Amino acid sequence: MKKFTLQLLKQHDYNFQLLVNEDNSVPVYSSMEDREVVSNAATFNFNMVEVDQIRQSETETLFRLSKEEEVLGWIQPVDSIMIIPKAKQEAKLNGEAQASTPINEALNFNMEKIEAHFPKILYSECYAIHQGKVYEGLSSRNKLIGFFLQSSINHIHRVEKDVKIIVDRLKLYEDSRMTKHVAELDHTQGQLFTLTKVVDNEAGVQLEVNERKLWSKKSNIELPDIQQPYIYENADELIIESILNQYQKKLNYNMELSLKVMNAELKKQH
Repeated sequence: MKKFTLQLLKQHDYNFQLLVNEDNSVPVYSSMEDREVVSNAATFNFNMVEVDQIRQSETETLFRLSKEEEVLGWIQPVDSIMIIPKAKQEAKLNGEAQASTPINEALNFNMEKIEAHFPKILYSECYAIHQGKVYEGLSSRNKLIGFFLQSSINHIHRVEKDVKIIVDRLKLYEDSRMTKHVAELDHTQGQLFTLTKVVDNEAGVQLEVNERKLWSKKSNIELPDIQQPYIYENADELIIESILNQYQKKLNYNMELSLKVMNAELKKQH
């Protein structure tokens, strides 16, 4: 991370989680002042801990770790993984996906188990920063599958919007890959159907047809504008946006609170 990004983290009291993954050579200090070594960071490996303070100098950056309000100590992380929450979203792995990403190897994930989930619809639940690169954590049935580069993920957007069909014969499929043909509708040009899902960088869309959710080609409909997910070029971009989002949420909360107080006072006046 750049010094400017670290300064923003400190300035805005931005707490984040760290998935610890270090070797025995990384010490844990009891405090910044006396630098007494109380353990090594490997003691906490594969644990998710809070980073509640950051200290930065010309030569080092140290994080204070805590878990369940207990201070664990200070470390200068080398190979640990920064976890940033995101809105939960359905997603699929595309042809660029690899099970053996550096982050998955560092965490000793089972590559065969990861590959078994490649054809499935998964959930993107968090960002992960490892060695300066941005990944997304994908899960299935509330179980983490692994971490993957953003370029290897196709996000699925829920839409719920009526769209116009632009072909006279509409072919429909049971699956998003459009391999299981189930029906064809004639004289459909100009008709309206409800668009329910759009998959990034894939040919299919999901439509509601006679109370069934079926798939057809994007080229068969007037496709509305769908905001594509931003691919972060580096960790600093992601962290800065996350800080801004957190700050905006605080502003919105404070504004709602102020309006409630004002409304209560106005009612008293009448």
